[in-house]
Amino acid sequence: MDTEDLRSLIAIARERSISKAAASLHVTQSTLSSRVHKLEESLGLRMFERSWEGTALTVEGQFFVDSALQTLNELLDMTQFLHARKERGYEHLDEMTNGSRLHIGINPFVLSFIGKPLFLILARDYPDADCRISSDRTMALIDSIDSGNLHLGFTTFREERPNVGFRALREDTCILLYPAGLGWSPEEIHLRADELQAMPFLMLDHPDIVNFRAETKQLFQHILGTPPKRAHLVDDLHVLMEMISAGCGYGSIARMQVQELLPQYPMVRTAELMADSPTFTIYLAYSTRRASFPILELADKITASF
Repeated sequence: MDTEDLRSLIAIARERSISKAAASLHVTQSTLSSRVHKLEESLGLRMFERSWEGTALTVEGQFFVDSALQTLNELLDMTQFLHARKERGYEHLDEMTNGSRLHIGINPFVLSFIGKPLFLILARDYPDADCRISSDRTMALIDSIDSGNLHLGFTTFREERPNVGFRALREDTCILLYPAGLGWSPEEIHLRADELQAMPFLMLDHPDIVNFRAETKQLFQHILGTPPKRAHLVDDLHVLMEMISAGCGYGSIARMQVQELLPQYPMVRTAELMADSPTFTIYLAYSTRRASFPILELADKITASF
């Protein structure tokens, strides 16, 4: 897969027609059709539904095209930045990416949990260290550590790689979030599953959620006894909290993700799930390559703080 494949998918989604997309890309219709067919085969996913009315994205295709747009925009931004550096002499890029700088990646899901203890350790024990801290989804962080672009990362799951080590930091559980305006106490929430079903379930729309399909299914069984009848996908935690505050639905999320946010949202109530509700683990991922920074020493201190 390359950027040409991504641009082809985006063009078909925009034009809703393979012939019109081919014209906009200045290729033949057969070339574009063959390109998409090969991509679908390699991915094992059907991207489009074809009919006499045109070409429409499948559910999988919609998710893929959304990510493709983001990827191409990021590549364009970086290309423009590098050209500007070359033309205008942006020397700070070399300073920003020098080998002695500590590069840390954090999955946004775990920021509220890991942020404060991490930054305290850096300020106390490594006050002279120059850092670059970025956020990304778990798989991208693991890839970056494996390739040597990150020293440390905080992730929501582990995947074994040749140059990556993992340490479990904490096991977390999910809690139920629901509108305070309903007037229900946390103790009675489990008795009101039918009433809860009348509202949309609010689910964070994030690539990492895909890795918790079994836990999500188990979660629905705990709350409702069945999957929700309606659901909204929301890609921002603050938006999700605002929607629950306004009575637009209910949701369930890891405790660590909202423990710092709850005081900001007095119209959101929480309820504990059952004792055997799904759990998942937060990991510290670190590079096993040799580096100028004492990565293992920092990993030991982070692990000890939990």
